[in-house]
Amino acid sequence: MKTQILKPFLILLFASTFFNGFSQEKNTQELTLGYGSATSNELQDFFSEFTLIIVTGGTLTSRNQKYSGASYINYSYAIKDNFMIGLEAAYERITKDTYVSKTKVADQTNNALSMGASARYNYISNPKFRMYFGLAAGYITVQAKSEPVKGSGYKAEKGNTGQFGYHITGLGFRYGKKAAVIGELGFGYKGILNIGFNYNSNCLKS
Repeated sequence: MKTQILKPFLILLFASTFFNGFSQEKNTQELTLGYGSATSNELQDFFSEFTLIIVTGGTLTSRNQKYSGASYINYSYAIKDNFMIGLEAAYERITKDTYVSKTKVADQTNNALSMGASARYNYISNPKFRMYFGLAAGYITVQAKSEPVKGSGYKAEKGNTGQFGYHITGLGFRYGKKAAVIGELGFGYKGILNIGFNYNSNCLKS
């Protein structure tokens, strides 16, 4: 029984030791374009709507919510082997219909722009395959606009709000040399799951 439990850990340890024989070199530059879904902005929107329903007694509600998901860009630079820092920006659009009782009165649009500084560590790294975890922190600004339905008598509104933004990458991988695909599991403004394309300007020599 103990042997069965230890076996997967021994395999992972061996694989980690083998792959780390090929580290990502210092001074590497990378550009990533990606898309993620199930973001922290979407979760916050859900809780905001829930609070609104409680405060108004269900008189004021939102329906037909649509989330664009987060489109993002990241530039990273390796300050040492296997450790990168960078800057990134993500954009997400949320649209919904505003109802008073059972009558639609307005169209609501929220445009969220997230900007942050990122850090990433590759714990498995070779010329074609990497696994990593990371963290990003910054600022999210949301531009909100409410356009009344004709004849509703509802007042048009515009406004901007700002808040702390973050993204935690619990598990990430990169496959490819100069051009590669990436996939990440985490939580924050880039989503629980995000995928993308990555370009490495200083690919390791095999």
